[in-house]
Amino acid sequence: MRDILKVMHLDFVTARPLAVPTAIAVIILCLFIAPFTSPLVIAWSSFATMAFVIPLQLSGTGREKNKLHGILPVARKTITRARFLYIYALYLATSIVQAVLMFIVKNAALYRLLPDQQSSTTQMIAAAFENTGMTFMGLVGFFFFCTLIFTYMEMMGQIFGHENDMRIILITLGIITVIAVAFFSLSSKGIIPMMKVPSLPVSEGARAVLLLAVYAVTLVISMIFGEITTSVVSKREL
Repeated sequence: MRDILKVMHLDFVTARPLAVPTAIAVIILCLFIAPFTSPLVIAWSSFATMAFVIPLQLSGTGREKNKLHGILPVARKTITRARFLYIYALYLATSIVQAVLMFIVKNAALYRLLPDQQSSTTQMIAAAFENTGMTFMGLVGFFFFCTLIFTYMEMMGQIFGHENDMRIILITLGIITVIAVAFFSLSSKGIIPMMKVPSLPVSEGARAVLLLAVYAVTLVISMIFGEITTSVVSKREL
């Protein structure tokens, strides 16, 4: 575990020069907009976390990657597993920070300082602040999908090469589209049952349990992607 943490730290240090200023700028922008629109805007800061991942995927290929692996005193499997845990840890930390910022923005309710509190725009903003369910869904949704997307792309990139990322994205989107069209077509004809979206829990305690469950499930998926990648990459080096 100590070696994995060392590699994760190296990934962070490698991406930090570009990522930290980008993340700070995006967070400041979200904090400027959210108090006067909706706490959900804070969730958009998840896109800033991309800056900690994409530089590694762009630079971590080819000869440079092989040279780096050669000088690190850790096993190749450790390097691969660390990358997936690194991505998960990034978005986990992002989600926790977002939850705290959303709580602060919601309770500060600075939109009340806006003039003409009776206008339709202000009323819409007030409704957005009261809609805690939507804010919670944004928090959970951004964490789950961003982590899933980047760990999936890391897996496919390491297996097929990050230079093929665009092709991987297009093929993946095509497969998802075909499955979605087939599913809704069969559902509309009654061949398979319609998928029902479960209602959100109302109490804060139940929502906290759901959030922790999503964190746990996402960790398991990230580790599975990591083990698949480790297995494939390790066989190549034998």
